[in-house]
Amino acid sequence: MCGIPGVIGVVDGTHIQIIRPTRNEHLFFNRKLKHSINAMVVCDHRMRIRAVNGRFGGASHDSHVWNLSSERDYLKSNYENGDKGVRILGRFLLYALHPFTKSFIDNCSSTLPLVTLDIRWNHGY
Repeated sequence: MCGIPGVIGVVDGTHIQIIRPTRNEHLFFNRKLKHSINAMVVCDHRMRIRAVNGRFGGASHDSHVWNLSSERDYLKSNYENGDKGVRILGRFLLYALHPFTKSFIDNCSSTLPLVTLDIRWNHGY
């Protein structure tokens, strides 16, 4: 995918704003002080959406959504069964690194704090 060996897709989360829920409001109140659903989206190299997971409220971190996803389970199972050359790329995966994931900053030699690297990422894209 785009010249990165073994990468079959890219994953990230996005918040979809919703009206204030009447039950379990705290699960949907995100860090930007809005109510939302944290949707995980996986795209391939042609920018086709391959998977969407919108089961979690906005209070959930991207890595939490990833760790409970069937996409993670699928890649983990394939890795454990010998398919060690396939990876998925994602910015938030630095919080949940696995042999079958690759973070955008895996090869970063910077000694800057991760918060600074995240700010640079957000301004660059």
